[in-house]
Amino acid sequence: KKAKEEEDAKMKAAIEIWEKQEISCTRETCDNTNDHILHYVDENLPVVTPDHDKILKNHLLETRHAFLSLCTGNRYQFDQLRRAKHSTMMVLYHLHNPEAPAHLYTCSECSKDILTGKRYHCDMCN
Repeated sequence: KKAKEEEDAKMKAAIEIWEKQEISCTRETCDNTNDHILHYVDENLPVVTPDHDKILKNHLLETRHAFLSLCTGNRYQFDQLRRAKHSTMMVLYHLHNPEAPAHLYTCSECSKDILTGKRYHCDMCN
């Protein structure tokens, strides 16, 4: 617990330092009104960029085979934009909710979700 509290305190301090820094950019326009010159300005940029994201580990995304199994088991496809958006949303759902069942099977007789037991028949139909 203490290590986590210390890490959170360090993260908060890094965020406060990051938010206090100003980032400026200069833009000069050319004679032509449609063009402009951009200059790279690195005067006020921090040397180290803090990483605010938490590291999430999920067994479904650790290997290529596990990811392929998740996609084929749930029929996630990335061949069309509409399907890719849905599949990406569902993969992110599984990433953020590791306790949710990855492969949900339905009973072939009553069409209810099978949460435990065999794959094709629920406990009610057996």
